[in-house]
Amino acid sequence: MEDASALVESASAAVARAALRRLPRPQALALLRDFLTAHAAKDCAIMITLQRLPDTVACDDAVHDEATGACCRFKLAFLDLDLKHAARMPAYVALDRQIQAAVTDIASCAGPTP
Repeated sequence: MEDASALVESASAAVARAALRRLPRPQALALLRDFLTAHAAKDCAIMITLQRLPDTVACDDAVHDEATGACCRFKLAFLDLDLKHAARMPAYVALDRQIQAAVTDIASCAGPTP
């Protein structure tokens, strides 16, 4: 027999699916696309590299640090930015709920914020 949390999750998933089906198709697809894009972004890493330029090089297309006078070129890279599969959406939703429950639990233990 399923436990109570599994029954609640199953019922809330059914309610969410029903609500999604009531939306116009373009709006429902946009919501799904945004959800999957957010999961891809949540799972990626960002790498920033800086290269200090010699004093003889012009600082036109670089970042200038006024405190030190140094000029740096920079490069931004996104790592592990793979699109998520729609078939795995139930697992992504379950993971989101677990994360939300953990954050709520931690926040309730921490007490009020100053």
